[in-house]
Amino acid sequence: MLLGSFIFLSIVGLTVWVGWKQEEAVEIAIAQQRVDETAIRLQAMIKAANDTVSQAVSWANTFPQHAPYPGSAGLRRSVEQAIRQSEQGTFTLDQRGNLPAQERLGQLIGLNSVQQVDASHGVSHLDLAISLLDRMGSSQATSPFLRWTYFFSASEDLLALTPWASSAEMLGESPDIPTFLHSSWQNYDLTRMALPANNPQRQAFWTPAYLDQVGAGLMVSHAQPVYWGDDFVGVVAVDVLLNFLHEELRNFPDQDGTLLVANAYDQVLARRDQTIQSHSEITSLSTLLPMLSDTPDGVKQLGGSVQHDNLMLVDQLNNPHWTVLFLLPRNAITERVVASFMPQLLLALILVIGGALANIVLWRRFVAPTISVAEYVAKTADNTPPDPPEVPPLWRPWVAGMVQAFVERRRLFNDLAQANAELELKVAQRTQELMVANKQLTAQASTDPLTGAYNRRYLFELLSAEYARARRSAAAISVLLIDLDHFKRVNDNYGHDAGDAVLREFVERARNSVRSSDRICRYGGEEFVVLLPDCEAEGAMVLAERLRLSVAATPIQHAGHTILVTVSIGVAMLSSTDTEQSLLKRADQALYRAKNDGRNRSVLDMD
Repeated sequence: MLLGSFIFLSIVGLTVWVGWKQEEAVEIAIAQQRVDETAIRLQAMIKAANDTVSQAVSWANTFPQHAPYPGSAGLRRSVEQAIRQSEQGTFTLDQRGNLPAQERLGQLIGLNSVQQVDASHGVSHLDLAISLLDRMGSSQATSPFLRWTYFFSASEDLLALTPWASSAEMLGESPDIPTFLHSSWQNYDLTRMALPANNPQRQAFWTPAYLDQVGAGLMVSHAQPVYWGDDFVGVVAVDVLLNFLHEELRNFPDQDGTLLVANAYDQVLARRDQTIQSHSEITSLSTLLPMLSDTPDGVKQLGGSVQHDNLMLVDQLNNPHWTVLFLLPRNAITERVVASFMPQLLLALILVIGGALANIVLWRRFVAPTISVAEYVAKTADNTPPDPPEVPPLWRPWVAGMVQAFVERRRLFNDLAQANAELELKVAQRTQELMVANKQLTAQASTDPLTGAYNRRYLFELLSAEYARARRSAAAISVLLIDLDHFKRVNDNYGHDAGDAVLREFVERARNSVRSSDRICRYGGEEFVVLLPDCEAEGAMVLAERLRLSVAATPIQHAGHTILVTVSIGVAMLSSTDTEQSLLKRADQALYRAKNDGRNRSVLDMD
């Protein structure tokens, strides 16, 4: 009888323990999924800063190839006027503060000597700064948490900034412009981290958090050095306000525990339970987690572990290397499991207490019937119980009740298993949804949002892959480098909305003119590249002419205006001596000849 009771209690205890662990695993998986979803949303939001710096540096590194760059005539006149009127050998664009905000483009603070042309490259740092303001100033509002985009000249003689701010705001406590520009390269993290000695790989980077001197609040900078060949030119950066992190953490669905975002510099950038308003309020992650190792993946290695009665749930962003950390108290998990598992616990408790009382009573009063009932209990592992044992008439109603109790126990156990299976299915569905979201984010990262064509970054990835394939299999590759003729006139005469409409219509006509295997990519501004796998030069010229004629044949209608558009196309086919870069350069040379010969034509590079 004692052995039967022990087996019964063991079965009940094991059932409770297994169910408890399964429910606990489900709660932890749901919390981890919420952390992962938060990291994905933050990564998507930060993409605006990455794209801004990537596009600006891409332009700045190749600026000598685009020179002379006409840019905004009004901006250049303002610069020339400011330099002429300068009495201290310095100049600013404070006078543009009287213009409407959308026409200011940005601020320049510099020394008059910045006009000097670089003999090796034929352009000056001032030319580059004007072109950057012209390109960035009209498209600054890409995200509400991007504050400033700017360029510091490595010669310590120029700062270009957009959106516009007065020189007094930017200089702060600096007595004059030369002192401000010099101290910027001595004291600012973003300038020091861009120096060749500190960044020989010329990689983009994120700075530690700091307090904006103009009063915009706490922010970080995303920056990348600019080089002309092997010459260090300066650094392009964008400032990211950190208040959006707190708003995102406040929307986290799980209200228990501590939720925070930390950077790779051991700084806690945002906490759900605290609004960080000053640099002194930024805490060190290592003070919260003394056990944190010094390795880059130290926080990630602690994911899933328990520290000080808190379960650590972690996910990390790729760029920047920020960490989303959720410290979920173990007692909160226990409370949730208890709340969902309470019916099973009560049933188990009732069964244990009832079994103990029954053992005492039966042992004391009727040993033989108790042994019979114990043997019966030991045989009730199946859903269908065996026939009731032979017992005195006094015990028969009680035995019948036991039969019903064990049948009910089995039913509840099956219900619990079904509920656990449904929860596992829901977790799998959420995981699948997360994978779909990841694919969508990947697609967005490779597409130009205005035209729907592939973007410049994806072009280089695709060209690299096709180049490798062509070298392995001796396949042909051709490229079309396309420029919309006199596109600036479209913007000047009809407005930027019309210009955007023309770009979208061009991409649509281009898709209808080339093969389904060809890829259309926006190279920059009004320039596009069409990559033609498995296409000889003759076929490339046929496709180029078909595309050119499809654009020129039918004017584009927009807002009641009829806009005549033509394109010039440079065509090049990969030769045995070509690299990826030289293939594009040859197409660019052919495009130059097409434009020089009168535009609205296709020219094949025969080299």
